[in-house]
Amino acid sequence: MLSFVVCIALSCGVLFFQVTTDPVELWSSPQSTARQQKAFFDKNFGPFYRTEQVIIIPRNQTHYIHEPESPYFDPPVHRAFGPVINKKFLQKVLNLQTNITNMKVWSKAKKRDISLTDICFKPLSPSYSTCAVQSPLGYFQSNTSTLNKVAIDFDFGLTYADFVTHLIACTKNPLSVNSDINLKLSCFSEWGGPIYPWVVFGGYSGKEYLNATAIVLTFLVNNDANRESEQVRMAMEWEEAFLNVMHKFKNESHEELDVRYSSERSIQDELERESNSDVVTILGSYLLMFAYVTLTLGQYKSCRRLLVNVKITLGLVGVVIVLVAVFCSLGVWSYLGFPATLIIIEVVPFLVLAVGVDNIFILVHTLQRDFVGADSVEAKVARVVGRVGPSMLLSSLSESVAFFFGAFTPMPAVRVFALYAGMAVLLDFLLQISCFVAVLSLDAKRQAAKRMDILCCCASKKVEKAEKAANNKPEKTESKGLLFQFFKRFLSTFIFNRWVRPIIISIFVGWACVCLACVHNIRVGLDQELSMPEDSYVTSYFDGIKKYLSVGPPVYFVVSGPMDFANPVHQNLICSRAGCPQKSMLNQLSQLAEAPNYSHIVSPPSSWLDDYVDWLEPSETSPCCSYHKSGSFCPASNRTADCTPCGVNFTTDGWPVQGEFFRYLDFFLKDNPGVACPKGGHAAYAAALNREKRQSRTVGVSASHYMTYHSVLRNGDDFINAYKMAVKISDDITSHFKDTTGRDDLKVFPYSVFYVFYEQYLTIVTDTAINLGVCLAAIGLVTLMLLGFDFFATFIILLTIGLILLSMLGLMFFWNISLNAVSLVNLVMALGISVEFCSHLVRAFTVSAERTRLEKARDCFVHMGSSVFSGITLTKLGGIIILGFAKSQLFRVFYFRMYLGIVLFGALHGLLFLPVLLSYIGPVSKHRQIVRKVAILMENI
Repeated sequence: MLSFVVCIALSCGVLFFQVTTDPVELWSSPQSTARQQKAFFDKNFGPFYRTEQVIIIPRNQTHYIHEPESPYFDPPVHRAFGPVINKKFLQKVLNLQTNITNMKVWSKAKKRDISLTDICFKPLSPSYSTCAVQSPLGYFQSNTSTLNKVAIDFDFGLTYADFVTHLIACTKNPLSVNSDINLKLSCFSEWGGPIYPWVVFGGYSGKEYLNATAIVLTFLVNNDANRESEQVRMAMEWEEAFLNVMHKFKNESHEELDVRYSSERSIQDELERESNSDVVTILGSYLLMFAYVTLTLGQYKSCRRLLVNVKITLGLVGVVIVLVAVFCSLGVWSYLGFPATLIIIEVVPFLVLAVGVDNIFILVHTLQRDFVGADSVEAKVARVVGRVGPSMLLSSLSESVAFFFGAFTPMPAVRVFALYAGMAVLLDFLLQISCFVAVLSLDAKRQAAKRMDILCCCASKKVEKAEKAANNKPEKTESKGLLFQFFKRFLSTFIFNRWVRPIIISIFVGWACVCLACVHNIRVGLDQELSMPEDSYVTSYFDGIKKYLSVGPPVYFVVSGPMDFANPVHQNLICSRAGCPQKSMLNQLSQLAEAPNYSHIVSPPSSWLDDYVDWLEPSETSPCCSYHKSGSFCPASNRTADCTPCGVNFTTDGWPVQGEFFRYLDFFLKDNPGVACPKGGHAAYAAALNREKRQSRTVGVSASHYMTYHSVLRNGDDFINAYKMAVKISDDITSHFKDTTGRDDLKVFPYSVFYVFYEQYLTIVTDTAINLGVCLAAIGLVTLMLLGFDFFATFIILLTIGLILLSMLGLMFFWNISLNAVSLVNLVMALGISVEFCSHLVRAFTVSAERTRLEKARDCFVHMGSSVFSGITLTKLGGIIILGFAKSQLFRVFYFRMYLGIVLFGALHGLLFLPVLLSYIGPVSKHRQIVRKVAILMENI
């Protein structure tokens, strides 16, 4: 009852239970460099957009043959183009794009219908409310009439300019405002920004954009750092409708088009669907393990004593104690405000079940094998707890301390797992040594009184009659079981054979050497496809990215720290105009873009600085920079009679004089690009600067960014290498800044939306080594203290655990399991379970009353090894095999494979290698032998 009250009090903390599902919070430490850089970017420039993307591939990949009617086509385009350069295909894409942009969705957040306009990124707002859509139809302002526009020679009635000539001109110069003197069309999109061909076309080689085999549509939606904000909730509601439209479109057009798509919420949705789809599999796995524990604790040697000897109630209590320990751990940390993760819910019960069930089997089996005297039940239970309690304390305390030390890791998912696991293991031990021992004694009394299990108020009359018929000689209720007999008569005889022992040692040493040679080849990272169900539409989207996209995610090179852009020294640190130094930041990035396989950068960065200077330059026909007599900005697209050119004075180097540099910067960032002035900075650079203002006028820039694109990143290695290279480039540029200016506060860092997830892989190997090393050290310290400072016994335990861990690393290499936060959690758990396989046997060896090492090893193998085998190995195997049928690839790779490895390698090392090793070099203490013999003698007396 006392245990019940304490558990209820601790479990009530679950009322404050919170689950972290935000991937950033889950995998990235708030103190990490990438996380701090993301916070800086969000604060100064706003959070990165939510991205909705569609990849459309015509199933008919026949090239489009353009046959001009007129021989005067300018330029001549009688040649084959990619299958997407087909007007019918482009019209279908335009219809889909129009349906998406005009789609109405009921919003619970707004209590009204919303459309893309309510949530999208509008680069020319408030002048224009058109959403930014990256699409090749943007070259035609997403208008059917413009797409169908042609130039006709009325003398001959022949077409000599059409959509093909316009596409050719715009892919050559996306910033053109008059691509064709005949069609008189602008290349700028309807939302006022340029459309870069490498962003909207896919499946081509080199710069042959019009040989594309796929079209890419990208819808940009505004984001918010607060995931619970109204903006995010509206966006997610719209995205849900967007996905429904795409599902329907894909099904309706699957014969003609191969459609791949994804939204910002897709991965989260699919992860939830994946988890829900495997709930039955996980429950089946746990139920099978629970059933095994419940049914195998009892003794089944005769039918007439079956209902007496069975221990279903005791097994259920043991299983409930395991679950209660997990709930109490959740409650304790919920009281303290530590949010949990889905990994905890999936992994911690497995871990605690392994530890708890092992202790349960050891206690019950030891009691069943206790034949000393005819003592009371209480005396027998006390003697049993005195024998195996220290071993339980040794394993549980060393595991708990190891997990608590493991919580010092900076990786949030691993830290939270370690905290919850350490507390669950500790509470499980406390409940077992108190509550379970109490129930064990009550069950032993029931069995001694020949009362049936479950219906404990009923005595078994069959047993009583049978014993009276046998001259009142009651049948011994103690039994060592079939598994014990198998270990004693067959397995121990074979394993401890003088010829077999060296073979076993040789095999394990050889395997360890093989694993050690492979460790450095373990892949680092987590491929996105593994986190998705195999039937997910997102999987085909990831495949489409690899096959068809020509550029990867955008990357921003951010300059933090105030720069005086009016100063030529600072200008030359950044610029890429004619006359700029070769080592300027933008010139370096442009040069690196020429080697994308090395730099993972595919295009020169955009530069507000260069475009601003070009915008300031006077023009005789129509200067971009003008102002009204009132001093307000006069846009070139709406010039009136009172507009006066800015008349900026330039130095001989082509830069505005220092006193006039910032005077018109606000005008530049307000100017919409257009035919009259394509260099207007509103669309591209309004959010690229964090300006210092005085009396509402810009007087300086405290931070700015320069955008370019990564190359296509096809797998985890590409993402990691791209991030590494971006960091290296930024560090080199920062060093150049410091050498030139002597300032330490001028820094350059890269930012892309995926960096917070992949930064961990830059240090994952070091973090893994430190984390596992700290856990091993904690296990060693606790083991050393509880074994009475037996250094050699502690060394043997640590050696065996180390070999199990090494085998797990070898398994990761041979079974293609990459090193990441999920596998690191499993490796930490492997350390904990390995203690169960090792510590019980080593302690049993040290307290054995046998005389020689070989006899001691055989004794601990037979008595303790059989309990460990039934308690951990057999309990876990059935549940693990069920996990192999999970639909989730993540479960099959990181849970089924690794759990199977943990159990098999733990059993093989703990039940084969360790006993044989002990038979050769096991610790022998004459003092301990004498004490043990005296204790046994006193027990007999």
